[in-house]
Amino acid sequence: MADDVKQFIEHHQLENPILLGHSMGGKVAMVLAMRYPALVKALVVVDIAPVTTDTRHAGVVRALRNLNLAAVRSRRDAERVLSFDILDASLRRFLLQNLIRRETGYEWRINLQALADNMAMLAGFPVLPGCYSGPTLFVRGGDSHYVGINHESVIRKMFPISVIRTIAHAGHWLHAEKPRKFLHELECFLTPVDKD
Repeated sequence: MADDVKQFIEHHQLENPILLGHSMGGKVAMVLAMRYPALVKALVVVDIAPVTTDTRHAGVVRALRNLNLAAVRSRRDAERVLSFDILDASLRRFLLQNLIRRETGYEWRINLQALADNMAMLAGFPVLPGCYSGPTLFVRGGDSHYVGINHESVIRKMFPISVIRTIAHAGHWLHAEKPRKFLHELECFLTPVDKD
């Protein structure tokens, strides 16, 4: 996936892009920055560390896959059914943004089968030589466990010019839960970076 993003940057002749990725997207952005540091002006990683994580989202993927789309007449129907397996209402609404209506009915915009088949690999993080020494912001949710105190030494080793910021009372989906605070952290980080 990092190579796909690299090809996109090169194909579109993007100069000095600032990469931002959440969760798995954050892993992709970190790998790209470490493999091709000259391509990346700065990096923002949202609620993920450069370590192997557990597969806690397997249940979410399973719930989405088990939703009988033929019986869904509205997003409200889908949300009601999913509420039995995905208790967090804000997470359900966030995930339902990937449910799209076609002439033939509802379908998922994301490849749930591929996610289910590759969950263990997606939870991993490759061993990479070197580090990315460009400006890096890690933003974590205060109620999330994806970027713990025990991950900070690994982060600083792999991303020596990094800042770790915490958004209180936010979980893994902090950009959806606390969008204003998330944008504030981005602006504080990106304003001086953008002037370089």
